[in-house]
Amino acid sequence: MSAEFGVILRDVRAILLESAILKLQDIPLEKLIALLNKQYIKVEVAEEQKEEAEKKWVKNFKEFQDFLFKDDLKYSHKPKQLNIIMFRLGSYAFRIEDSCFHHEYEAEIFAFVYPGIDIVNIFFTNIIIGDLAVDELIFLRKIIQYDKKKIDFNFQGFFQAFNPPKYKSFSQLNNAIYQTFVSETISKKYAGDPENPAESENLCKKKLMLLEVQGIDNVEESLGLFEKIESKYARELYGLLVSDEGYPFIPQRFALNHLKDNFGSREHFRIYVSNTGVLLVNLLNTELHKNYEKYQLRIADCFKDYEAEDRFGSHPDIAGLEHGALLAMERASILSVIIQDYLKKDFYSVDNSMKDIIENRKNLIEIINKATNINIDAMSELTDIILDKLGINGFVKKAREKLEFAEDAIQIKYQRRLSVVTAIIAVSGVFFTAIAIPEIKDCIISLCKYLMSLGN
Repeated sequence: MSAEFGVILRDVRAILLESAILKLQDIPLEKLIALLNKQYIKVEVAEEQKEEAEKKWVKNFKEFQDFLFKDDLKYSHKPKQLNIIMFRLGSYAFRIEDSCFHHEYEAEIFAFVYPGIDIVNIFFTNIIIGDLAVDELIFLRKIIQYDKKKIDFNFQGFFQAFNPPKYKSFSQLNNAIYQTFVSETISKKYAGDPENPAESENLCKKKLMLLEVQGIDNVEESLGLFEKIESKYARELYGLLVSDEGYPFIPQRFALNHLKDNFGSREHFRIYVSNTGVLLVNLLNTELHKNYEKYQLRIADCFKDYEAEDRFGSHPDIAGLEHGALLAMERASILSVIIQDYLKKDFYSVDNSMKDIIENRKNLIEIINKATNINIDAMSELTDIILDKLGINGFVKKAREKLEFAEDAIQIKYQRRLSVVTAIIAVSGVFFTAIAIPEIKDCIISLCKYLMSLGN
């Protein structure tokens, strides 16, 4: 760590999230757990979900209240009716090969399965980075999120195999984990298909990183703290947000413009968003935050609010659990891959049947409603920012355009069918007058079959 690489950031931690669509089938949960236990040394499932192990894992699991099932984690925004199964797959250590980063980092892996919407999210959590200069953190992010350098994984205590595979990037490891789910939850009908959606490289995916910074050097603390931070370090914040090592050379105005859409309901934190992830600046060691916690604990004690007492005074190691940053990012990531998957479909081809067009149109409307109506407790402002920065609102616009095409296709097909029916009625009149009664039935049937084929 060196000041020549920019301002020093304190107590940095990270989490890598990848969402993917898997066309999941209904299998018993216990079978999936057994499969995971063959691959990984210790797989944990929430106790509340184990009670459901004999049932099909499609929308019939109890609400699970803890975000990550660890007693020492406190999460103030509990998910509501997520229909989710949470697996802890284990932990491992890793180093960066051929780089200036000599530290060994650790990570835990969680898989969040959403059977009702065919989503599997993989989280690499508890990546404690510590203190780094801005330039170093930008490069480290590129290594982890974009596979810029090879990584030396130490999988001892993670994989069951005596000689685990030699993965050299998080992308390779992600694909291997997805394949574990694919092997049991994807239909066998795709075997041998070159476009097999069961192959992890063919999956519709979205990868995001969340960085949490808990301290910034050389910042004078006072009310209006972040206005001063943004004025002084706009370029650095922008560089961190979009992984741009050329940040010292961008105009101040340009950087500030990218930072203006942010979320911060308290003086001691701000959440910034880009299309590659989220940056949470959560200044826990400031007097502003300490005074805020003292005030909240005093109010909680006065009104016997024991849940609030648990919430304040301790902070999770996992980046983004406070202030809803991680939950909002996950929701937006899920919507992003779902909409991308739907937009790949041909909603308006004249080769589709009327039934297919109507069904695809109905499904797309449901997805648009999910994208436009999503709300996470009181954080709708943050959610809106993330949806916009990830381009989901743009996806919605494209989806609506496809709906218009689909509607036109339905009208065209309807008009063609109507023309066919009119022709059948007209020609039938001629046949009734020109053909003997016993011959009418066979001729009309043949003619109808031919004319109806023209409308398909």
